[in-house]
Amino acid sequence: MKDQKAITIYDIASLAEVSPATVSNVINGKGKCSAQKKERILQVMKEVGYTPNVHARRLHKRNRYTLAINFNAIRQGQPSSSPFSSLTELYPANYLEQFWLGAIHAATKYDCDILFTPMISEEVWGDPEKSFSHILEQSSGYDGLIVDHTPPYLKELSCHSLPYVYTGPPDPAISLEHNVYGGLQEYYQKVLQVFYEHRITKIVFFLGILDMQFSHFSRDSYLKHKIQEFCTTHHLSPEDIHVMYYDMTDPYQLTLLLSGVLKGKNPPEGMFFTDTPAAVTAYNYLQENGIRIPEHIRIIATTFSASSGKEFVPALSSIFVNSFQMGFRAVELLLHQLDPKEYPKKDSYIPFQYMERESV
Repeated sequence: MKDQKAITIYDIASLAEVSPATVSNVINGKGKCSAQKKERILQVMKEVGYTPNVHARRLHKRNRYTLAINFNAIRQGQPSSSPFSSLTELYPANYLEQFWLGAIHAATKYDCDILFTPMISEEVWGDPEKSFSHILEQSSGYDGLIVDHTPPYLKELSCHSLPYVYTGPPDPAISLEHNVYGGLQEYYQKVLQVFYEHRITKIVFFLGILDMQFSHFSRDSYLKHKIQEFCTTHHLSPEDIHVMYYDMTDPYQLTLLLSGVLKGKNPPEGMFFTDTPAAVTAYNYLQENGIRIPEHIRIIATTFSASSGKEFVPALSSIFVNSFQMGFRAVELLLHQLDPKEYPKKDSYIPFQYMERESV
């Protein structure tokens, strides 16, 4: 018997003593075929271990593409109207909402469908093999996959035929066509540089996490490396620069962290927040405790709208990450993998912008 990878519908047709067209009709559920012939074809397929390549069939038929998004940062309920509706009530224009909207706009432009896939459970998330199996179980329903950050099953995904794009830092082992990137490594470096230029050396990075129990901080490990590298280059003490994590859904937790660092023996002179609502919490806390911005402390935060920050008093300096464009580009990169001739190659890097205002 031929190796499984070499088996075609022509082999199946020969073994079942039917035409290739009949085999194709059985696989695709089309055309007329007697129950006896269908049973014989399915039995042969089972005996030789033949599995139809769903993605290749769809590409050959040039169907309207269905692209799936699996954002494992969101695991708490999935409202039917929008996967992000519960979050947007808390945090308007957040990263995930803007990414989703960008993907929807691209799908409209390129006439394809977007599917939000079921979340991976806590039991299998830490196991790359099991979590990847979950992805494969769903893959018959879509042509390509967009995943957030760097999932634990990324290596397994890169070895499979399923087209995919992930939204994390570039990986030298993986082609750029599989990666859309918003400059995370570079804008951490930019924050350090801006504070240094303003002679601010005691800094706290507050990194927001959507679900603490599922969080894997490995994606931020390079921040600590950048801090060490920056301190060595500029002859600063790494002990004056700290990284703290907080649950984005629990503002009270952030308030406790702020209280702890600001009332400590070595309070910071500058603070960076990875989302705008955290900056709101910080502004309120500082105002209530008589700490003035920027006289006593300087603040920078990530925003996902170019105008966000202007409404603060004093106006908030921000790192603008265009996650809308990241979502749009992720769809373009995925379509290019599916049909390079129809969809031209796009740059995987979406530049960030630093907007300095009165808070620095």
